[in-house]
Order: sequence, then structure tokens, then C-alpha cells
Amino acid sequence: MRIEGFHVDGFGLLHDAHVEDVAAGLTVVLGPNEAGKSTLHAFLVRTLLGHPRAGNAAGRQRYEPLRGGRLGGSVTVRDADDRRWEIHRQPGRSPALRVLRPDGRETTNASAVDELVGARMDLERFEQVFAIDVDALSGLGSLEGDTLQELLFDAATVGTGRSLRGARDEAVRRRDELWTARASTRPLAVALTRRTAAERALTEARAAVASMGRQRAARDEAAERVATLRA
Repeated sequence: MRIEGFHVDGFGLLHDAHVEDVAAGLTVVLGPNEAGKSTLHAFLVRTLLGHPRAGNAAGRQRYEPLRGGRLGGSVTVRDADDRRWEIHRQPGRSPALRVLRPDGRETTNASAVDELVGARMDLERFEQVFAIDVDALSGLGSLEGDTLQELLFDAATVGTGRSLRGARDEAVRRRDELWTARASTRPLAVALTRRTAAERALTEARAAVASMGRQRAARDEAAERVATLRA
């Protein structure tokens, strides 16, 4: 999927901003501080993936229009087959989401957007994986090639601000909470001990049943002999 154009009705400092026919490939948005670059980024992401709830930290920055218009707008994209889609999203309106498919059909079902961005992609996951803020970027210039490559790989794998080493250490910590070879009180150790005891009891029960079967057979054989002798 690639963005082909957008129209901002109202979003922070942006009002009635319209761009069409964005060329395929890398697009750089250049401008001075406070020009609206981060605002445009937020608009595109929220139009595609949805606006955060007002109760969480991201939702507190709603980008209410400062220069007119209604909050929201539309983004035009091309899918992998170069088909044109339009996503219109304006919180507070009904419906808040409208998706115009390539065949001209319109839907208000959010699952239509999943066809473009993936069913598992949401605003939080996008920000974790693909969005690097100014503070993170400010330190990239001093990094050597291997370190920078590792940082970018970690960001694409487990999210920005995290690392595979940190994820591994967290996994080890959680494993040790459940089980270690020397800790008999860990949940997995307790479960293994109980399973071993249950298996032992089951083996003993099976042996007892087999023994009872042999005793019953011996009893029946003895009864037949007694009956024969009496006859």
C-alpha cells in the first residue's frame, strides 16, 4: 500500500490542505519547526488506523482544528494491485469512517481498512514499530553503522525504544518466575511434582487392579476345585 494523496479538513494547524498524485517511492516532507510536519504525520496515521480514545495519553492530543474545518479528512491510497481506495475519517460525525473501495462500493466497516494495512496493525503497534520521534532521531547521527543497523532491526522486530536483548532478558525473567532447576516452589516445578506423584499413583492403581484380577481368577479356580471334589 502507498499513499497517493490526502485532504485535511481540519487537524491542528492544518486546514483545507490538499495534495494529489504523490509519486511512488520515497517522499520527504520538509519544512521549518512548527510548520506542521508532525501534525501531518499524525493526521495520515490516524486517518488510516483510527483516532485514539480520549482517555489514553495519545487521545488527549486530539489536534482540534485551530484554523477552521471539521476534525479529520481523507487519505487516498493504492493497494498492492495499484487499485485506488479512499479512506474518510472524521471523529464526531456519523459515520466516523467511510471507505470507498476500488469498485466504487462504499462501506463503513473498519475491516475494509484491514485489507490495506493488515488485521493486526493498529495505531499503537504502528507507533511502536514504524514511528521514531525527534528524541530518538537526535541520537542516531552519533551511532556507528552496526549499532544503527541493530537499532533499526530491533525497531522493526519488537518496537522502537526496545531491543531484542531486552526482549530476551524479559523472556528469561518470566521463565525463571515459572521454573528453575533448583527452585522447587516455582509454579512449573510444583506442577511437575504433582504430575509425577499423580503418575506414580496411577501406576500403583493399575498394579492393584491387575493384582485384584489375578486374585479373582485364583479364587474362581479354587471354587471350581472345591465343587469338583464335592461332586
